Amino acid sequence: MLLELALTRVFSVVLFYHFAFLVISIALLGLGAGGVLAYVRQRQLAQLATRKLAAALCVLNAITMLLVLEIVLHMPVSLELSKLNFAKLTVIYLVSAVPFFFTGVLFASLFARERHRISHLYGADLVGGALACLAVVPLLNWLGGPNAILFAALAMALAGAIWADLPRPRAIAIGTACVLAALPAANFAAS
Repeated sequence: MLLELALTRVFSVVLFYHFAFLVISIALLGLGAGGVLAYVRQRQLAQLATRKLAAALCVLNAITMLLVLEIVLHMPVSLELSKLNFAKLTVIYLVSAVPFFFTGVLFASLFARERHRISHLYGADLVGGALACLAVVPLLNWLGGPNAILFAALAMALAGAIWADLPRPRAIAIGTACVLAALPAANFAAS
């Protein structure tokens, strides 16, 4: 939820204000496609332990958030009707859906595997979404749009560290989190 709301701010500034609500369809595309993949590939995904799968998806999600930010900030788009402009918007749209895709795979896999705790999982999902909604305005005011996205990526990397049950995946998640924590500090130092 935090990524979706922060991307809305970034899209309204970097693209144009009428593209801000494109983020909603991007999130729905990514979450839906991730859920479909988790259903279609449930046998392959079942071979991975829940904690291992969740940790990997969280770290991949954090890394792709950084990629999304990089592409959105450095791919200029204009309002002219041209093939190049359409191609740029398509790249932004598809790349921006990738973190939501990983979240869709994570949620669908977790909800399917932990059916007996679905009320707790759904409650945690709602609490997390509510906290993101409460945090987004102060984060956007204090950090700005790009750094709010980096904060969302940092939170996802930390979630990967929590999910990881082996030292190596935990170290990768913590290393990713450290890099992501350093980026907003570098942004503030450069400005």
